[in-house]
Parts: sequence; structure tokens; C-alpha cells
Amino acid sequence: MLTVSNTGNVDVSTNIRCYEGADEADMATIFVTLSAGQTKEVPAVWYANSSGAKSLNCKVSIPSFFGQLSGDLASLDGTDSELVSFKEAEDREDAPLILYSAIVIVIIIATVLFTRASANKLNDETQKDYEREEVSDAIQNTED
Repeated sequence: MLTVSNTGNVDVSTNIRCYEGADEADMATIFVTLSAGQTKEVPAVWYANSSGAKSLNCKVSIPSFFGQLSGDLASLDGTDSELVSFKEAEDREDAPLILYSAIVIVIIIATVLFTRASANKLNDETQKDYEREEVSDAIQNTED
């Protein structure tokens, strides 16, 4: 959770960007709207690309047309988070086996259902053709 405060006298809507060292952190840009004097807790999801203890530095994104005023609008240094420890995800050896098994089962079930539907349709068409032949034979017998 990020705690964001508007210490100014006017309402504001802005983007917040977070950085992992010099690089932009692997997370969505956060858009926040604050009334004058308001403080909010904003949820954020951060994915690290390597294991170890890391810290975020979050800054308000100020458009370049504000030029020299940007220092008066927000802290240009941003705010650093506490250290967060990341570790590499463990590969589960049975996960691919379960996934592939589930896919095979779905394919088998779909094949059986398709085969049954096709057989029923073919059987219905054969039955209709047989009934038509009987009617045609009966008509010919009455005409003779």
C-alpha cells in the first residue's frame, strides 16, 4: 500500500510512478485524485525481476510544461519504501504434468462428445431416408 498525501491548498489528480533504482519498477502507473489536505492509502502490485531485498522510490509524475515550478508542486526526490525481500519462484516439477493431463482429458472428452453427436446425427438421417423409402414404396404399391 502506498500512502499518498496532498499537503497543498487545491485538489489534485496525478500519476505516481515508482522506480527500482534508476529503472522504472515493473508495476502499473498509479492514478490518484486527492482533495486539499487529504491522505489516501493506494494499493500497488510490484513484481521484481530478481531475488533479494529491494526498495521502491515513488514520485509524482509532473508534466514537463510546468518547468521550474515542478519543484514547488511536489518532491522531485520522491519517497523511498522500506526494503522488500523477493525470492525466485520455485519450479514445481509436477505442475506441467498436471496441466498436460488436464489438457489431454479435455481433448478426450470433447472427442467422445463430438463422435456421439455425429453418430446421432448420421443415425437420424439414415432413419429419415428409410422412412422416405417406405412411403415411396407404399405409394407405388397403391398406384399399381
